Parts: sequence; C-alpha cells; structure tokens
Amino acid sequence: MQVLVLMYTNFFIMIYATLTMPFKEKWMQRIIMFNESCLYYLTILLVYFTDITDDYVFQMNVGWCFILIAFICLSVNLWPLIKSTYRVLKWITKRYIRRFDRLF
Repeated sequence: MQVLVLMYTNFFIMIYATLTMPFKEKWMQRIIMFNESCLYYLTILLVYFTDITDDYVFQMNVGWCFILIAFICLSVNLWPLIKSTYRVLKWITKRYIRRFDRLF
C-alpha cells in the first residue's frame, strides 16, 4: 500500500511540475522532470520487491535495473555541476594569469 501511495504521489508531483513550471531556466525544468521520471520508474520497480514475485533471480535483475536508473539519474544531475565548476575554474585561472602577466 505504501509503495502505491508513493507511486501516485510521484505521478501527481510530475503533473504539478509540468503545469506550473516552477523554474525560470528551461534546463532546470528539464532536470526536475527527468528526476521525477527516474523516481517514478524506481517506484514502479519497488513494487517487484514486495510479495508479488517470489522469483529471486527476477528480483535480482530488477535490483540491477534499479541501480542502473539511479546511476543514470545521478550522472545527469552531476553534469551541470561539473560544467559550472569547470567554467568558474576557467574564469579564475584566466583572471589570475592576467594578474601575473601584469606583474612580470
């Protein structure tokens, strides 16, 4: 029952985020929708870890799919962070290189 409530909650949050568009940046809205989609798929996979299936091999395969989807979600979320960190470090190094060129 709790898994179903979580699944419905995720689905309604996806609908709410689609209708309200809470972020100004388009890329941020896309990341939020991707995160909610991943969470929804992970919640669907949680159903297979209940007493519905007794096949342990199937549950193990579903577990590997769970890990794969979580890793993809993590990778997609880390990409903007890595990209912005690279831009800031590039800007800082250019700034300090200009300062040192003036000194020498």
